[in-house]
Amino acid sequence: MADIKLINICKKYENSKLNTIENLSLEIKDKEFLVLVGPSGCGKTTILRMISGLENVSSGKIYIDNKDITEIEPKDRDIAMVFQNYALYPHMTVFGNIAYPLKQKRKKINENGKIEYYKYSKEEVNQKVLEIAKNLNLSSLLKRKPRELSGGERQRVALARAMVRNPKVFLMDEPLSNLDAKLRNQTRGEILNLHKKIKTTFVYVTHDQTEALTMGDRIVVMDKGEIKQIATPKELYNNPQNIFVAKFIGNPQMNLIEGICRDKHTIDLVDLGIKFKSSKNLSNKIKPIIGIRPENIRLSKDKGILVSLDYSEFTGNEKIIHISKGDLKMQAIVDKDYIEKENMYIKIDNSSLSLFDEISGNRIDTDLEIEYTI
Repeated sequence: MADIKLINICKKYENSKLNTIENLSLEIKDKEFLVLVGPSGCGKTTILRMISGLENVSSGKIYIDNKDITEIEPKDRDIAMVFQNYALYPHMTVFGNIAYPLKQKRKKINENGKIEYYKYSKEEVNQKVLEIAKNLNLSSLLKRKPRELSGGERQRVALARAMVRNPKVFLMDEPLSNLDAKLRNQTRGEILNLHKKIKTTFVYVTHDQTEALTMGDRIVVMDKGEIKQIATPKELYNNPQNIFVAKFIGNPQMNLIEGICRDKHTIDLVDLGIKFKSSKNLSNKIKPIIGIRPENIRLSKDKGILVSLDYSEFTGNEKIIHISKGDLKMQAIVDKDYIEKENMYIKIDNSSLSLFDEISGNRIDTDLEIEYTI
């Protein structure tokens, strides 16, 4: 087992008046692939480094398997970390780089509760290196030096060196950011396959929302040292709990349109000429924002909302059209063969609407139905 618990974690740097991380708590399940995602400087890498022991915790506790590791040295935490930069030993071959962790003394607790040290035999080292090299398609590269490898091959060597120890926890800090698009997709698949095979806890940091949505069992969205939402990819996309998550998750991002509360059940979107009926009572103190995913805006042959086409983006299997009505700008997704027109009618799908309060920034859970007033 390798469940991880962060309890009331704070991190403050000497030259800063504010805490980078303030009273953060997080539980990571055994064998889970958890992704930390957010903009640069949000604190996701700081969390990873505190779990690894590379950063000290200002206050709070970190547990792995209910064991307090807050003050334990990094080398004794049974954790492997893969960084954005490969950090390979340039004078060693690929085999030597992968084998390096296995040649160090390892610590274990014997039956009497005493600490013992041991080393793998040469045969065990060879067997483990060859096995992990096969899994990551590195077998033909074992005699090469890092300078003879491509960026993708170096990253796979770094992954192999971390994985060969079979640690309790893998920590990955943007390991794919230096790779081109094709290699990112390939290596992403290799990491997911290895996670399924070795069934170990993974904590993965990225700023790429596509990476987060395709890889994570659960995703932690962060901003300014705070957790904004923890959810599965599907839940995160369909039900963002605040305006920050609604803006951050989704490409193209959700359309967020200001409305006016007419009464406890009615929100007017004056710019679009439509009303939304809420199934629950609404407070007259809220400032409503309606969230509409671009894929939930449909083209209509007649009737609906008349909008103008600003420009379009062809993405291969679809088009993203940028449309406007007066000063209001929106994005919609249409078929790749759509013949562009200067003006068009649109309708909005009722099934995936979100309502937020601009003042608090939070989601308001209610069902909404559209009434077209034009």
